[in-house]
Amino acid sequence: MVSVLEPWFSAQYLAGLTLLRDSEVSPAADLVLRGLTELFAAVAWISEGGPTSERECRAICYTLGVTRAMQDVLTKRAKVDEETARRLNELKELELEILKQRREEGCKCAPWKYSKVGAALKELSKKHQDLSWSYESWLWHRR
Repeated sequence: MVSVLEPWFSAQYLAGLTLLRDSEVSPAADLVLRGLTELFAAVAWISEGGPTSERECRAICYTLGVTRAMQDVLTKRAKVDEETARRLNELKELELEILKQRREEGCKCAPWKYSKVGAALKELSKKHQDLSWSYESWLWHRR
């Protein structure tokens, strides 16, 4: 799966790097690059998980982590109104459904967090030397 996505990711990443040179769009390009890097790391982490059951559990744990992160953003940064409350309720229901699925599948992995990006890319670089640039660029981007 990673080898299939790598050409897409690298093209998108190079486009984002090009946009960083333009002062008018560089703030947006920076956000897009971070999102692309995190998505690529998560897909790599899921797809490198071994047997199908482990990959399915990793996908569940990724979804759980993203759902919790979205709740956190809405709770801490959004204007509190009816729409936000409705969205938070939907996310809470989704979280409960994902937790149920996680329990039923017997998943042991922890929910995905942004802090896993570096470790996932580092591991990917070790397994696939041709993708070492992904970890190196993540290190560069964090500075």
